[in-house]
Amino acid sequence: MNTETMNRIPLQEIISKFGYSQELSKSMKCLFHENHKHGDKSKSAGYKIEKNTYYCQVCLEEGKGLNPINFVMREKGCSVSEALQWGDEHFGNKKKDDGIYFIIPKEGNKESINKPNNKIYQALMNKGIDFQDDYRGIRKEIFNSLGIRKGFNGFSPKVIKLLQPMKDCGVMTLDKNEKDYFILKGYDVYIPYYLNGEIVNIQGGNHYNPEWAKYCFLSGIERILFNIDILKDIKEGEELWVVEGVYDCLTLINMGMKAVGLPGVNSYRKYKDSFKGFKVKSILDNDDSGNTLGNEMIESGVEVYKWKTKDYKDINDFIQRNQGVGIMELMEQVESYKGDKDNASQSIVESFFIKDLTKFYENSKKVKMGDIFGLRLNSYPLLEKGLDGVQEGLWMIPGGTNIGKTGFLVNLTLDLIKSNEGVKVLFFQVDGATSEIYGRMMALLGETTIEETYKTTNNNDREARKMFSYNALKEWGKDNRLDVIDTDTIDSIDKLKEYIKNNKSDKMVIVIDGVNYLDTGKKDGLESDKYISTILKNLSSKYHCPVIVTCEVRKLVDTKNINQDKLAKREMTVEDIKGSTSLGYKANLITSVSLVNDDDFEKDIAEFQVQINKNKMIGGRKGRLLMRFNKPYSKLDEVKWISYEEKKDMNGNDKNKNKKTEKDKKEKKELDTFFDSEIDNDRLEELRLKEGIK
Repeated sequence: MNTETMNRIPLQEIISKFGYSQELSKSMKCLFHENHKHGDKSKSAGYKIEKNTYYCQVCLEEGKGLNPINFVMREKGCSVSEALQWGDEHFGNKKKDDGIYFIIPKEGNKESINKPNNKIYQALMNKGIDFQDDYRGIRKEIFNSLGIRKGFNGFSPKVIKLLQPMKDCGVMTLDKNEKDYFILKGYDVYIPYYLNGEIVNIQGGNHYNPEWAKYCFLSGIERILFNIDILKDIKEGEELWVVEGVYDCLTLINMGMKAVGLPGVNSYRKYKDSFKGFKVKSILDNDDSGNTLGNEMIESGVEVYKWKTKDYKDINDFIQRNQGVGIMELMEQVESYKGDKDNASQSIVESFFIKDLTKFYENSKKVKMGDIFGLRLNSYPLLEKGLDGVQEGLWMIPGGTNIGKTGFLVNLTLDLIKSNEGVKVLFFQVDGATSEIYGRMMALLGETTIEETYKTTNNNDREARKMFSYNALKEWGKDNRLDVIDTDTIDSIDKLKEYIKNNKSDKMVIVIDGVNYLDTGKKDGLESDKYISTILKNLSSKYHCPVIVTCEVRKLVDTKNINQDKLAKREMTVEDIKGSTSLGYKANLITSVSLVNDDDFEKDIAEFQVQINKNKMIGGRKGRLLMRFNKPYSKLDEVKWISYEEKKDMNGNDKNKNKKTEKDKKEKKELDTFFDSEIDNDRLEELRLKEGIK
């Protein structure tokens, strides 16, 4: 048995083999109550069905749960290979009930605003009537065995009392006149959708009233595969039919086949990974949408058939007009379908367009006006507001040598991970070694100097902070939240592209320090820069993620005349970036970084500025952010945001010059005492509590 198959076995069945009788649920008392002082009275554990994983906030490491393999390893104290062997012995081919176990994908339908209620659904189905006769060419026994019932239109007074719970599970909704309405009213067939033996949705079928829609699902409830539980009973390599709709599925079941029904053409890509290991076959509906589905199935290795003529609409239409025929007669009416290249290419274009359009529309409903659009930066609220969050696109950070680009990038990286649940950062250190990044990250997390992260001190407090920061980074690595890669692994843009492909995540940020140093294999500088910028832009679009890169400048900003009274006379432009023709103009966002005062170059505490030179992000603004840079600690803190209008006024309008000068002098004084490098001894415990790490 392989790891994928093992981890599909429902964890409930695994734990029962070890004598645990407790039912797994979203909130529950810990299975290992002996590890808790009071037997876990407060319910610190839980089970996530979409991950098939058990968690406990007290006796298991934070964020680390037990899937089937981990659970067996814990109970038996064995290795992965021994756990797989155990799984094979208890759930493998030697057992009659051997199967490929299916875990429903994490809910992806953003319209799922209600929650299933098995008790109400079961009560509703019980009011229906068993089939007394064959229907649509399918034996009545098939309908009754799968719980499908003839519908009803009325409620008893007792049921009406459950009005709000019935709304919450999608049985009741509001009609166009804002009145309570039974959503399945008028539908003559009720089709239950089961998951792990419980009803999670009901589909109504209308076959008599032409004024009504033919089919209807419950309001705001996720749609899943029909007959999904059959996937637990099929052996690896066994035949499985995947077809569109309930009645085609029922027709094949009537013929003795094992089949599931897709709730729609576009749902196939959501479930295709669940069919791995089976010999999957399909007969397409006799229409354009069927061909589109067929092209997608062929790409997944499905054995696809299409109708030889236009005589039949689908499988059930064939069986209704040819009562009593079996699978052999059906297969005589279809032929192998290898895909239509023209239709395939068109369907791919349409699917990309529809997918991106749908994602855009769904995302537009997530964020209200006034809210932050992109990823959060909780430690940098001024920058977060100025950028409207860190968004999908190419973000370029140009600056001079040793000016603070890497420090700024590391501060951003840690804040992105801490501020956004589930975000993974791939940090590529091209301009240096990973040890430099580790030192900066540990210094920031432990609030120690960078030098102290490289050396042992006699200060127990400092050593404890180093241990804390080490464990924090280690946990992020284990949780697939952070990966730091240097030129020993990645030294070219093509290798970087391949690494991202193999280590991608649904919620990802790509960070590259020193993009100019990536090898492209091209001798011409302009051609090389163009190649890099194209790859970076494509990575952002392909994975729908921010790509943040630092780069060198061709000539430094004139900082000699910059002070708090007067900002730079000559600001950095796109042309100052090395490879500006491609790198600068391809970027969605450019924020140049520099020191405010030349004299601060050798100082430990410096005034640092982030200038937004170009901003094509949604809701973003132009302006300048003044920051306090504590170099020994690699720590950057916000001081003041200067808007584009204020900046223009400071550069050219002397109307309120005296007022501004006095105000700036006051801010200058505040800056001098802004960052205190001495930390109270009690700060370590505060850090631990803040980060949630022991």
